[in-house]
Amino acid sequence: MFHRRHIALGVALMLGIVGISSFAEETDPIDLLKEVGATYRNAKTFHFQLTITTEILDMGDQPVKIDTKMEIASGGGKKLRAVLNNPFTQLIAVGDGETEWVYIAQLGQYTKTPLDPEAEIPNTSPLAITTRFADVYRGMPDNVAEAKIIRQEPVKVGQTDVPATLVEVTFKPGSVPEDLDDGRPKSYWIEETRHLIVREAYEMQVAMQDGSQLNARSTTNYALQKINEPLPESLFLFEPPEDAQQVEKFGKAESKTEESEPDLTGQDASDFTLTSLSGDEVTLSGLRGKVVLLNFWASWCNPCRIEMPTIQKLHEEFGDKGLLVFGVNSEEPDVARAFIEEMKLTFPTLRDPGDRVSQSYQVFGIPTTFIIDKEGKIAAHLIGLQTEEQFRVALAKVGIE
Repeated sequence: MFHRRHIALGVALMLGIVGISSFAEETDPIDLLKEVGATYRNAKTFHFQLTITTEILDMGDQPVKIDTKMEIASGGGKKLRAVLNNPFTQLIAVGDGETEWVYIAQLGQYTKTPLDPEAEIPNTSPLAITTRFADVYRGMPDNVAEAKIIRQEPVKVGQTDVPATLVEVTFKPGSVPEDLDDGRPKSYWIEETRHLIVREAYEMQVAMQDGSQLNARSTTNYALQKINEPLPESLFLFEPPEDAQQVEKFGKAESKTEESEPDLTGQDASDFTLTSLSGDEVTLSGLRGKVVLLNFWASWCNPCRIEMPTIQKLHEEFGDKGLLVFGVNSEEPDVARAFIEEMKLTFPTLRDPGDRVSQSYQVFGIPTTFIIDKEGKIAAHLIGLQTEEQFRVALAKVGIE
């Protein structure tokens, strides 16, 4: 039955469409982008806090999200601050005008380097994140091939709803960084008073270690935006943690990093006996005649989360064709079970309290995967996040295909 509320809804929608069309006709998007470019070019000081959410679209039915939290600030000159925090890196870089400090939490190390007062910050410095962060915005509209206003809508910055205009932008080839330079439109929400970008979103491709590309979506949201305001000096001071070690070059002190992890391919797999979360005892040497995939993971590891759907898929596809899949985890059982339930994993997970087996396999970073052939030799030692194709190539070498 057709009710009056349907008519009201239709009228509301038509009014909305008319309002959007009227606004789009009255406002020139290029003029709006000129204001954006001028805002960022005229910024003498700024302080931003933001989260970049990357959604990997090709890793199973549900996109896998990776959040990168950033803080960037400039107090003028070489007073700079850049903080980067994601599952792969926790980094703090600070410049007080004369000295640059860079601290990497995973290594527990920091460097202290004089800043050349006459030279630009080099691209190799983490402080370049700050100096070049707004280059695309500063270049508007000269780097824009086409722009179109979509609608007006509020965007939340921190706890405040900010009126904004959504503009769809296509950039000129070769005028912007590679991840923006694919010809596809990008979405920018522009604050109507200060002409700041308060949100941006676009699709892109992420390069994997094997040279393949994964489709992804990047969305940036802001929690703090200050521009041309006085900033506290504390932003540009660095006090190293008590247990941090000063080094001339990162990694020079003893540290177990992924780069230093040895390749155990071709060696006999160390025997072990572990108990699964369901209480079953598993001895590796008792599995001879089968191909074994051992995946070392943790619930807090986002790369583990990304590749888990692929490992589950291989378990389902080859479980009755001679492949035995086991996860290896050293966390509390309740933590591991919650992750397994969330990811809908059906292959067994073995408990490794104290990381005894992890140490015997010299696992210094996760995820790490071993494929062990029917004779008990390590046929593949896969360090870090792997694509489905990388797993399949390794399994094919031991007859699983």
